[in-house]
Amino acid sequence: MMLIIKVTLEKQVENHYLVFGFETEIKINLKSSDSDELKTFFGKLVSNLLDFDYDLSLEIKDIEEQLVVEVSTKYIEQLRTDISLIKQSEEYKLLKKY
Repeated sequence: MMLIIKVTLEKQVENHYLVFGFETEIKINLKSSDSDELKTFFGKLVSNLLDFDYDLSLEIKDIEEQLVVEVSTKYIEQLRTDISLIKQSEEYKLLKKY
């Protein structure tokens, strides 16, 4: 059974965040360039997405900047593609056996 994870695009002060509604919520500041923050975020995100069969649903909260909405939409689409490719890889299949 595929679970749907709600991803919310929201604005807090001057920053835009993608908030992933896993059991323990994770979020990324779209304006962040802090490499440690990005590594931590992507590690948690990939770990969550690979452990179960998820799809992502994007919800947009009061965002007027169309470019931010478009980039976030493309980001989620690309993330779906990347996770699917990882799950189809031979390396991933070997790891899942153990």
